[in-house]
Amino acid sequence: MQTLDCPELTIYEVPNSEIDSDRMFIQEVARIIKKHARETRFDVKVLAEIVGYSRAQLSRKLTALIGVSPGRQILMVRLHMASVLLREGDAPVKQVAWNCGFVSYQSFWKAFVTRYGCSPSAYRMCRDPSKQVCPSCVLWVMPPSPELRNSMLAIARGKPWLCTFLKLLLDHLGDESVVLDELAASLNLSSSQLIRNLKSCLGITPIRFLQQLRILYAAELLADETVSIATVAYRASFFDQAHFSHAFKGTYRCSPSVYKKQKRQENFCTWLKKELMLHDEM
Repeated sequence: MQTLDCPELTIYEVPNSEIDSDRMFIQEVARIIKKHARETRFDVKVLAEIVGYSRAQLSRKLTALIGVSPGRQILMVRLHMASVLLREGDAPVKQVAWNCGFVSYQSFWKAFVTRYGCSPSAYRMCRDPSKQVCPSCVLWVMPPSPELRNSMLAIARGKPWLCTFLKLLLDHLGDESVVLDELAASLNLSSSQLIRNLKSCLGITPIRFLQQLRILYAAELLADETVSIATVAYRASFFDQAHFSHAFKGTYRCSPSVYKKQKRQENFCTWLKKELMLHDEM
């Protein structure tokens, strides 16, 4: 496998057997998307016409090569452009949405929150030194973006109970018998208090958050070529392989086996555990 850097967004891996032709194809698609992303009429159909494929052919080929559909890639480019404009410009948020090819503000807002874990206006404010404050809450989404990681960590550092809670979850990722009452008791909270506290910080319930951490943990384990998918499901405390595959696909938009072949490197759980340990040492 060889790593390819597709402009501004994602690092893809392409099989060595077809590295030259596949590199050219990916770079051409990236160039076209970057050129036309600001046009509201530009979509997968238009992209397919430009590259000379049917929509189905383009979707199959691009997804097979990089694990991302054409529509998803167009969306990611537009969101990246929007993040740059919000960070470096002063145009109204709705104008930014329009300038980046979104046909409605509602669709832009929803996609932006899903990608960056906060609203466009909050994203801009967090990057304005004159207005920057420590966030009190973020919207947890899967998989977590770098911005969401950093925002969540900033919140946890200001809330000792959240630091303790995160460490408890990380220590029990392989334990099927985790009980909400016991987690809450470890924090000297009732179950209802813990639910309210976490929802106010991350917009998610404790058990749901634990389930999603297990998916992220499983993604880390899949990087080990010697470990089977069934073993990964067991270590991450999923009921069975079918349950694991369904949950995993809901997050990463591909099966565990496809994810494993792509040799992607997820490190959220390891990163979070390391950051929490460093915080304890401060």
